[in-house]
Amino acid sequence: MYGNDFLDLDFYWIGWSWGWAILTLRDANGEIKVRLAKCKKDREFPETQMFEWGELNPEEKENLTESGGHVNFKNMKEVEACFSKLRERFESLK
Repeated sequence: MYGNDFLDLDFYWIGWSWGWAILTLRDANGEIKVRLAKCKKDREFPETQMFEWGELNPEEKENLTESGGHVNFKNMKEVEACFSKLRERFESLK
């Protein structure tokens, strides 16, 4: 196996062709990860509701272009560490 096997896909449309995707994937080593990526959808991507998460067929990943960056999380400890720091940063801006 080479590359990633995408197991599921949730998409949050934020306007025009842009949105956030959360995907569960199995990497080339067989490890399961959860990816957060900002993406641009192409013309073949299914319609979704703006500002609502939509669960889609993971094959629709082929109709998304990641904007050059994504984050793979291996466990909840990583998620909590990152998002607690983000929360702190946003709260300090108030």
